[in-house]
Amino acid sequence: MKQLQKLISVFITLLTIITLTGCVAQKAKPDKSIEPKIKIYTPKNAPEDVKKEMSKLNSPSPNVRIGGVANLADMVPHAVAAVPALIEMLGDYDEWSLYKKRPKLPSGCYPDTYYDCCVPTCFPAGICNHDFFSQPTVSMHAARALAMIGDKRAVEPLIKELKKGNIYGIADALGRLKDPRAVEPLIAIVKAGQWRELELRKSPGTFMRVYNPVEALGLIKDRRAVDTLIGLLNDNKVLISNSAAWSLGEIRDARAVEPIIKAMMPKGLKSSALELSAGTKALTKIGEPALEPLLRLAKHEDPKVRRYSLMALGEVGDTSEFETILGALGDKDKFVRAAAARSLGRVGGRKAVLHLIDALKDDYWLVRGNAAWALGRMGDCCSAEALIELLNDPDSWPREAAAESLFKITGEEFGKDYKKWRKWIEE
Repeated sequence: MKQLQKLISVFITLLTIITLTGCVAQKAKPDKSIEPKIKIYTPKNAPEDVKKEMSKLNSPSPNVRIGGVANLADMVPHAVAAVPALIEMLGDYDEWSLYKKRPKLPSGCYPDTYYDCCVPTCFPAGICNHDFFSQPTVSMHAARALAMIGDKRAVEPLIKELKKGNIYGIADALGRLKDPRAVEPLIAIVKAGQWRELELRKSPGTFMRVYNPVEALGLIKDRRAVDTLIGLLNDNKVLISNSAAWSLGEIRDARAVEPIIKAMMPKGLKSSALELSAGTKALTKIGEPALEPLLRLAKHEDPKVRRYSLMALGEVGDTSEFETILGALGDKDKFVRAAAARSLGRVGGRKAVLHLIDALKDDYWLVRGNAAWALGRMGDCCSAEALIELLNDPDSWPREAAAESLFKITGEEFGKDYKKWRKWIEE
Protein backbone atom coordinates (compact mmCIF):
# COMPACT_ATOMS: atom_id res chain seq x y z
CA MET A 1 0.00 0.00 0.00
CA LYS A 2 2.82 2.37 0.91
CA GLN A 3 4.58 1.57 -2.39
CA LEU A 4 1.37 2.38 -4.29
CA GLN A 5 1.04 5.72 -2.50
CA LYS A 6 4.69 6.49 -3.27
CA LEU A 7 4.18 5.72 -6.98
CA ILE A 8 1.09 7.92 -7.10
CA SER A 9 3.03 10.74 -5.43
CA VAL A 10 5.89 10.44 -7.95
CA PHE A 11 3.41 10.37 -10.83
CA ILE A 12 1.66 13.54 -9.60
CA THR A 13 5.03 15.30 -9.17
CA LEU A 14 6.10 14.39 -12.71
CA LEU A 15 2.74 15.50 -14.12
CA THR A 16 3.04 18.85 -12.34
CA ILE A 17 6.58 19.39 -13.70
CA ILE A 18 5.44 18.56 -17.24
CA THR A 19 2.44 20.93 -16.97
CA LEU A 20 4.52 23.81 -15.59
CA THR A 21 7.23 23.25 -18.21
CA GLY A 22 4.61 23.39 -20.95
CA CYS A 23 3.19 26.63 -19.58
CA VAL A 24 6.62 28.25 -19.23
CA ALA A 25 7.41 27.21 -22.77
CA GLN A 26 4.21 28.80 -23.97
CA LYS A 27 4.95 31.96 -21.99
CA ALA A 28 8.43 32.21 -23.45
CA LYS A 29 7.06 31.78 -26.96
CA PRO A 30 7.06 35.13 -28.77
CA ASP A 31 3.77 36.67 -29.93
CA LYS A 32 2.69 35.28 -33.23
CA SER A 33 2.93 37.95 -35.90
CA ILE A 34 -0.01 38.50 -38.21
CA GLU A 35 0.86 40.21 -41.48
CA PRO A 36 -1.38 43.31 -41.70
CA LYS A 37 -3.81 43.36 -44.60
CA ILE A 38 -3.71 47.17 -44.61
CA LYS A 39 -0.78 49.07 -46.12
CA ILE A 40 -0.23 52.46 -44.48
CA TYR A 41 1.53 55.31 -46.30
CA THR A 42 3.15 58.10 -44.29
CA PRO A 43 2.57 61.69 -45.52
CA LYS A 44 5.82 63.51 -46.34
CA ASN A 45 4.71 66.67 -44.55
CA ALA A 46 3.98 64.86 -41.27
CA PRO A 47 6.11 65.80 -38.22
CA GLU A 48 9.06 63.47 -37.62
CA ASP A 49 7.73 62.03 -34.38
CA VAL A 50 4.44 61.24 -36.09
CA LYS A 51 6.28 59.60 -39.01
CA LYS A 52 8.18 57.42 -36.57
CA GLU A 53 4.98 56.09 -34.98
CA MET A 54 3.20 55.72 -38.31
CA SER A 55 6.01 53.48 -39.56
CA LYS A 56 4.99 51.00 -36.86
CA LEU A 57 1.53 50.63 -38.38
CA ASN A 58 2.93 48.37 -41.12
CA SER A 59 4.60 46.02 -38.66
CA PRO A 60 3.66 42.32 -38.89
CA SER A 61 3.39 42.29 -35.08
CA PRO A 62 -0.02 43.38 -33.74
CA ASN A 63 1.65 44.55 -30.53
CA VAL A 64 3.92 46.94 -32.45
CA ARG A 65 0.94 48.29 -34.41
CA ILE A 66 -0.96 48.79 -31.16
CA GLY A 67 2.02 50.69 -29.73
CA GLY A 68 2.18 52.97 -32.75
CA VAL A 69 -1.53 53.75 -32.65
CA ALA A 70 -1.51 54.33 -28.89
CA ASN A 71 1.45 56.70 -29.16
CA LEU A 72 -0.26 58.67 -31.93
CA ALA A 73 -3.22 59.17 -29.60
CA ASP A 74 -0.90 61.02 -27.22
CA MET A 75 0.46 63.35 -29.93
CA VAL A 76 -2.51 65.70 -30.28
CA PRO A 77 -2.54 68.05 -32.21
CA HIS A 78 0.48 66.86 -34.24
CA ALA A 79 -1.22 63.54 -35.00
CA VAL A 80 -3.79 65.18 -37.32
CA ALA A 81 -1.57 64.12 -40.21
CA ALA A 82 -2.14 60.51 -39.17
CA VAL A 83 -5.96 60.66 -39.25
CA PRO A 84 -6.37 58.96 -42.68
CA ALA A 85 -4.02 56.18 -41.55
CA LEU A 86 -5.85 55.73 -38.24
CA ILE A 87 -9.14 55.51 -40.15
CA GLU A 88 -7.63 52.69 -42.17
CA MET A 89 -6.51 50.98 -38.95
CA LEU A 90 -10.15 50.73 -37.82
CA GLY A 91 -10.30 47.71 -40.11
CA ASP A 92 -7.30 46.05 -38.45
CA TYR A 93 -9.12 43.36 -36.52
CA ASP A 94 -7.34 40.16 -37.49
CA GLU A 95 -7.16 39.40 -33.78
CA TRP A 96 -10.89 39.97 -33.35
CA SER A 97 -11.67 37.04 -35.62
CA LEU A 98 -9.39 34.85 -33.50
CA TYR A 99 -11.06 36.11 -30.35
CA LYS A 100 -14.51 35.16 -31.61
CA LYS A 101 -13.27 31.61 -32.29
CA ARG A 102 -12.07 31.09 -28.72
CA PRO A 103 -13.21 27.86 -27.08
CA LYS A 104 -16.08 27.91 -24.59
CA LEU A 105 -14.62 28.25 -21.10
CA PRO A 106 -15.97 27.19 -17.72
CA SER A 107 -17.94 29.77 -15.73
CA GLY A 108 -15.73 32.33 -14.01
CA CYS A 109 -12.78 32.07 -16.42
CA TYR A 110 -12.01 35.41 -18.07
CA PRO A 111 -8.52 35.51 -19.63
CA ASP A 112 -7.07 38.99 -19.34
CA THR A 113 -3.63 38.11 -20.70
CA TYR A 114 -2.24 35.82 -23.36
CA TYR A 115 -0.98 33.33 -20.80
CA ASP A 116 -3.87 32.91 -18.40
CA CYS A 117 -4.25 29.57 -20.17
CA CYS A 118 -1.75 28.21 -17.66
CA VAL A 119 -4.52 28.10 -15.05
CA PRO A 120 -5.40 24.37 -15.30
CA THR A 121 -8.80 24.69 -13.62
CA CYS A 122 -10.00 26.95 -16.42
CA PHE A 123 -8.40 25.45 -19.49
CA PRO A 124 -8.53 21.81 -20.58
CA ALA A 125 -5.33 20.30 -21.95
CA GLY A 126 -4.59 20.99 -25.58
CA ILE A 127 -6.00 24.51 -25.97
CA CYS A 128 -3.19 26.47 -24.33
CA ASN A 129 -2.82 28.84 -27.28
CA HIS A 130 -2.68 32.56 -26.64
CA ASP A 131 -4.04 33.38 -30.09
CA PHE A 132 -7.49 32.34 -28.92
CA PHE A 133 -7.52 35.07 -26.28
CA SER A 134 -6.33 38.06 -28.26
CA GLN A 135 -8.42 41.23 -28.12
CA PRO A 136 -9.34 43.50 -31.08
CA THR A 137 -6.95 46.04 -29.68
CA VAL A 138 -5.56 47.52 -32.92
CA SER A 139 -9.00 48.64 -34.07
CA MET A 140 -9.96 49.72 -30.55
CA HIS A 141 -6.83 51.84 -30.08
CA ALA A 142 -7.34 53.40 -33.52
CA ALA A 143 -10.87 54.45 -32.49
CA ARG A 144 -9.55 55.86 -29.22
CA ALA A 145 -6.83 57.82 -31.04
CA LEU A 146 -9.34 59.31 -33.47
CA ALA A 147 -11.58 60.36 -30.58
CA MET A 148 -8.67 62.04 -28.79
CA ILE A 149 -7.59 63.88 -31.93
CA GLY A 150 -11.20 65.00 -32.42
CA ASP A 151 -11.14 65.11 -36.21
CA LYS A 152 -14.67 64.91 -37.64
CA ARG A 153 -13.37 63.02 -40.71
CA ALA A 154 -13.45 59.95 -38.49
CA VAL A 155 -17.21 60.02 -37.84
CA GLU A 156 -18.48 58.31 -41.00
CA PRO A 157 -15.78 55.57 -40.96
CA LEU A 158 -16.54 54.90 -37.29
CA ILE A 159 -20.26 54.64 -38.07
CA LYS A 160 -19.42 52.22 -40.88
CA GLU A 161 -17.49 50.01 -38.44
CA LEU A 162 -20.32 50.24 -35.92
CA LYS A 163 -22.80 48.95 -38.50
CA LYS A 164 -20.48 46.00 -39.16
CA GLY A 165 -20.89 45.01 -35.52
CA ASN A 166 -17.40 46.10 -34.46
CA ILE A 167 -18.56 47.79 -31.24
CA TYR A 168 -15.39 47.42 -29.21
CA GLY A 169 -14.15 51.00 -28.72
CA ILE A 170 -16.13 52.33 -31.70
CA ALA A 171 -19.24 53.38 -29.76
CA ASP A 172 -17.17 55.18 -27.14
CA ALA A 173 -15.19 57.04 -29.82
CA LEU A 174 -18.39 58.21 -31.50
CA GLY A 175 -19.68 59.40 -28.13
CA ARG A 176 -16.54 61.38 -27.44
CA LEU A 177 -16.60 62.99 -30.89
CA LYS A 178 -20.13 64.24 -30.01
CA ASP A 179 -21.30 64.30 -33.61
CA PRO A 180 -25.11 64.16 -34.12
CA ARG A 181 -24.62 61.91 -37.17
CA ALA A 182 -23.81 59.06 -34.79
CA VAL A 183 -27.08 59.22 -32.83
CA GLU A 184 -29.32 57.14 -35.09
CA PRO A 185 -26.69 54.41 -35.73
CA LEU A 186 -26.03 54.17 -31.98
CA ILE A 187 -29.77 53.93 -31.25
CA ALA A 188 -30.02 51.14 -33.83
CA ILE A 189 -27.15 49.25 -32.14
CA VAL A 190 -28.74 49.70 -28.72
CA LYS A 191 -32.05 48.32 -29.98
CA ALA A 192 -30.36 45.41 -31.78
CA GLY A 193 -28.84 44.33 -28.46
CA GLN A 194 -25.70 42.44 -29.58
CA TRP A 195 -23.55 44.67 -27.35
CA ARG A 196 -25.23 43.24 -24.24
CA GLU A 197 -23.14 40.07 -24.60
CA LEU A 198 -19.95 42.11 -24.11
CA GLU A 199 -20.74 43.14 -20.53
CA LEU A 200 -18.47 42.69 -17.53
CA ARG A 201 -15.35 41.22 -19.05
CA LYS A 202 -13.18 42.57 -16.23
CA SER A 203 -14.53 42.59 -12.71
CA PRO A 204 -17.98 42.40 -11.15
CA GLY A 205 -19.59 45.76 -10.42
CA THR A 206 -17.97 47.62 -13.33
CA PHE A 207 -19.37 48.42 -16.74
CA MET A 208 -16.73 49.07 -19.37
CA ARG A 209 -17.79 52.16 -21.31
CA VAL A 210 -15.40 51.12 -24.07
CA TYR A 211 -18.21 49.11 -25.66
CA ASN A 212 -21.28 50.74 -24.13
CA PRO A 213 -23.37 52.49 -26.80
CA VAL A 214 -25.89 53.53 -24.12
CA GLU A 215 -23.36 55.84 -22.46
CA ALA A 216 -22.09 56.98 -25.86
CA LEU A 217 -25.55 58.45 -26.43
CA GLY A 218 -25.20 60.30 -23.14
CA LEU A 219 -21.87 61.76 -24.22
CA ILE A 220 -23.44 63.17 -27.40
CA LYS A 221 -26.37 64.67 -25.40
CA ASP A 222 -28.89 64.47 -28.24
CA ARG A 223 -32.61 64.46 -27.31
CA ARG A 224 -33.43 61.96 -30.05
CA ALA A 225 -32.03 59.26 -27.77
CA VAL A 226 -34.36 60.00 -24.84
CA ASP A 227 -37.15 57.54 -25.68
CA THR A 228 -34.71 54.70 -26.30
CA LEU A 229 -32.89 55.39 -23.04
CA ILE A 230 -36.13 55.59 -21.06
CA GLY A 231 -36.97 52.15 -22.40
CA LEU A 232 -33.80 50.78 -20.77
CA LEU A 233 -34.51 52.14 -17.28
CA ASN A 234 -36.36 48.95 -16.35
CA ASP A 235 -33.85 46.58 -17.92
CA ASN A 236 -33.35 43.31 -16.06
CA LYS A 237 -29.63 44.11 -15.81
CA VAL A 238 -29.13 46.92 -13.33
CA LEU A 239 -25.85 48.00 -14.93
CA ILE A 240 -27.70 48.77 -18.15
CA SER A 241 -30.50 50.67 -16.38
CA ASN A 242 -27.84 52.65 -14.45
CA SER A 243 -26.10 53.51 -17.73
CA ALA A 244 -29.41 54.66 -19.22
CA ALA A 245 -30.03 56.90 -16.18
CA TRP A 246 -26.51 58.35 -16.46
CA SER A 247 -27.09 59.22 -20.12
CA LEU A 248 -30.51 60.74 -19.42
CA GLY A 249 -28.87 62.86 -16.74
CA GLU A 250 -26.32 64.07 -19.28
CA ILE A 251 -29.04 64.93 -21.83
CA ARG A 252 -31.13 66.72 -19.14
CA ASP A 253 -34.53 66.26 -20.73
CA ALA A 254 -37.55 66.76 -18.45
CA ARG A 255 -39.34 63.80 -20.09
CA ALA A 256 -37.00 61.46 -18.22
CA VAL A 257 -37.92 62.62 -14.70
CA GLU A 258 -41.03 60.51 -14.03
CA PRO A 259 -39.66 57.34 -15.73
CA ILE A 260 -36.47 57.59 -13.63
CA ILE A 261 -38.50 57.97 -10.44
CA LYS A 262 -40.71 55.02 -11.39
CA ALA A 263 -37.65 52.83 -12.10
CA MET A 264 -36.15 53.80 -8.72
CA MET A 265 -39.12 52.52 -6.75
CA PRO A 266 -39.04 48.96 -5.32
CA LYS A 267 -41.54 46.60 -6.95
CA GLY A 268 -43.17 44.55 -4.21
CA LEU A 269 -40.61 42.20 -2.72
CA LYS A 270 -38.21 42.83 -5.61
CA SER A 271 -35.59 45.55 -5.56
CA SER A 272 -35.87 48.46 -7.99
CA ALA A 273 -34.68 48.11 -11.58
CA LEU A 274 -32.56 51.23 -11.15
CA GLU A 275 -30.20 51.87 -8.25
CA LEU A 276 -31.31 54.81 -6.10
CA SER A 277 -27.88 56.43 -6.24
CA ALA A 278 -27.84 56.32 -10.07
CA GLY A 279 -31.38 57.65 -10.30
CA THR A 280 -30.88 60.55 -7.90
CA LYS A 281 -27.64 61.57 -9.62
CA ALA A 282 -29.50 61.69 -12.93
CA LEU A 283 -32.34 63.73 -11.41
CA THR A 284 -29.78 66.11 -9.89
CA LYS A 285 -28.29 66.75 -13.33
CA ILE A 286 -31.71 67.31 -14.89
CA GLY A 287 -32.19 70.02 -12.26
CA GLU A 288 -35.27 72.22 -11.91
CA PRO A 289 -37.76 69.91 -13.72
CA ALA A 290 -36.89 67.23 -11.12
CA LEU A 291 -37.41 69.52 -8.12
CA GLU A 292 -41.10 68.89 -7.44
CA PRO A 293 -40.84 65.08 -7.81
CA LEU A 294 -37.81 65.04 -5.51
CA LEU A 295 -39.71 67.00 -2.88
CA ARG A 296 -42.42 64.33 -3.02
CA LEU A 297 -39.85 61.55 -2.69
CA ALA A 298 -38.32 63.26 0.35
CA LYS A 299 -41.51 62.24 2.20
CA HIS A 300 -41.60 58.67 0.86
CA GLU A 301 -42.31 55.82 3.28
CA ASP A 302 -39.01 54.10 2.44
CA PRO A 303 -36.17 55.78 4.42
CA LYS A 304 -33.64 54.92 1.73
CA VAL A 305 -35.71 56.76 -0.87
CA ARG A 306 -36.03 59.74 1.50
CA ARG A 307 -32.27 59.79 2.07
CA TYR A 308 -31.27 59.77 -1.60
CA SER A 309 -33.94 62.32 -2.46
CA LEU A 310 -32.62 64.71 0.20
CA MET A 311 -29.09 64.27 -1.12
CA ALA A 312 -30.31 65.11 -4.62
CA LEU A 313 -32.23 68.16 -3.35
CA GLY A 314 -29.03 69.44 -1.80
CA GLU A 315 -27.28 69.11 -5.15
CA VAL A 316 -30.09 70.87 -7.02
CA GLY A 317 -29.58 73.74 -4.57
CA ASP A 318 -32.95 75.50 -4.69
CA THR A 319 -33.88 77.50 -1.56
CA SER A 320 -37.55 76.54 -1.98
CA GLU A 321 -36.54 73.10 -0.66
CA PHE A 322 -35.58 74.51 2.75
CA GLU A 323 -38.68 73.58 4.74
CA THR A 324 -38.74 70.01 3.41
CA ILE A 325 -35.07 69.45 4.23
CA LEU A 326 -35.39 71.12 7.61
CA GLY A 327 -38.28 68.82 8.50
CA ALA A 328 -36.12 65.80 7.62
CA LEU A 329 -33.57 66.91 10.23
CA GLY A 330 -35.98 65.42 12.78
CA ASP A 331 -36.57 62.16 10.88
CA LYS A 332 -36.59 58.95 12.92
CA ASP A 333 -34.03 57.40 10.53
CA LYS A 334 -30.46 58.43 11.36
CA PHE A 335 -29.25 58.26 7.74
CA VAL A 336 -32.09 60.52 6.60
CA ARG A 337 -31.12 63.04 9.31
CA ALA A 338 -27.49 62.89 8.16
CA ALA A 339 -28.50 63.55 4.54
CA ALA A 340 -30.73 66.45 5.64
CA ALA A 341 -27.88 68.04 7.63
CA ARG A 342 -25.54 67.93 4.66
CA SER A 343 -28.17 69.27 2.25
CA LEU A 344 -28.99 72.16 4.60
CA GLY A 345 -25.38 73.21 4.22
CA ARG A 346 -26.05 73.71 0.53
CA VAL A 347 -29.49 75.37 0.54
CA GLY A 348 -30.24 76.50 4.11
CA GLY A 349 -28.43 79.80 4.45
CA ARG A 350 -28.29 81.72 7.74
CA LYS A 351 -31.77 80.62 8.80
CA ALA A 352 -30.51 77.02 9.07
CA VAL A 353 -27.63 77.84 11.46
CA LEU A 354 -29.48 77.39 14.75
CA HIS A 355 -31.07 74.14 13.57
CA LEU A 356 -27.66 72.77 12.58
CA ILE A 357 -26.15 73.81 15.92
CA ASP A 358 -28.87 71.72 17.57
CA ALA A 359 -27.98 68.83 15.25
CA LEU A 360 -24.43 68.85 16.69
CA LYS A 361 -25.99 67.11 19.71
CA ASP A 362 -27.62 64.31 17.68
CA ASP A 363 -27.16 60.73 18.95
CA TYR A 364 -25.61 59.59 15.66
CA TRP A 365 -22.04 60.57 14.81
CA LEU A 366 -22.69 61.01 11.06
CA VAL A 367 -25.42 63.58 11.75
CA ARG A 368 -23.11 65.52 14.08
CA GLY A 369 -20.28 65.44 11.57
CA ASN A 370 -22.46 66.47 8.63
CA ALA A 371 -23.97 69.31 10.65
CA ALA A 372 -20.47 70.55 11.49
CA TRP A 373 -19.47 70.34 7.82
CA ALA A 374 -22.60 72.30 6.84
CA LEU A 375 -21.87 75.06 9.39
CA GLY A 376 -18.39 75.46 7.96
CA ARG A 377 -19.84 75.81 4.48
CA MET A 378 -22.12 78.60 5.70
CA GLY A 379 -19.28 80.42 7.46
CA ASP A 380 -21.38 81.87 10.29
CA CYS A 381 -19.22 82.88 13.28
CA CYS A 382 -22.17 82.28 15.65
CA SER A 383 -21.51 78.55 15.37
CA ALA A 384 -17.83 78.77 16.44
CA GLU A 385 -18.34 78.00 20.13
CA ALA A 386 -20.58 74.99 19.45
CA LEU A 387 -18.02 73.67 16.97
CA ILE A 388 -15.22 74.06 19.53
CA GLU A 389 -17.18 71.90 21.96
CA LEU A 390 -17.57 69.28 19.23
CA LEU A 391 -13.77 68.85 19.22
CA ASN A 392 -14.31 66.66 22.32
CA ASP A 393 -16.63 64.31 20.42
CA PRO A 394 -15.82 60.61 20.88
CA ASP A 395 -16.00 59.97 17.11
CA SER A 396 -13.42 61.10 14.58
CA TRP A 397 -15.64 62.49 11.78
CA PRO A 398 -17.38 65.09 13.98
CA ARG A 399 -13.99 66.22 15.35
CA GLU A 400 -12.44 66.47 11.88
CA ALA A 401 -15.46 68.31 10.45
CA ALA A 402 -15.48 70.72 13.41
CA ALA A 403 -11.77 71.53 13.03
CA GLU A 404 -12.12 72.08 9.28
CA SER A 405 -15.17 74.28 9.72
CA LEU A 406 -13.51 76.36 12.45
CA PHE A 407 -10.63 77.08 10.11
CA LYS A 408 -13.06 78.13 7.33
CA ILE A 409 -14.98 80.42 9.70
CA THR A 410 -12.08 82.01 11.61
CA GLY A 411 -8.96 81.49 9.50
CA GLU A 412 -7.15 80.23 12.63
CA GLU A 413 -5.09 77.04 12.36
CA PHE A 414 -5.39 75.28 15.70
CA GLY A 415 -6.48 71.97 14.19
CA LYS A 416 -8.31 69.74 16.68
CA ASP A 417 -6.60 71.28 19.75
CA TYR A 418 -9.53 72.03 22.06
CA LYS A 419 -7.47 74.01 24.61
CA LYS A 420 -6.06 76.40 21.98
CA TRP A 421 -9.51 77.00 20.53
CA ARG A 422 -10.98 77.66 24.00
CA LYS A 423 -8.22 80.10 24.79
CA TRP A 424 -8.73 81.86 21.46
CA ILE A 425 -12.51 82.29 21.86
CA GLU A 426 -12.24 83.45 25.51
CA GLU A 427 -9.76 86.15 24.54
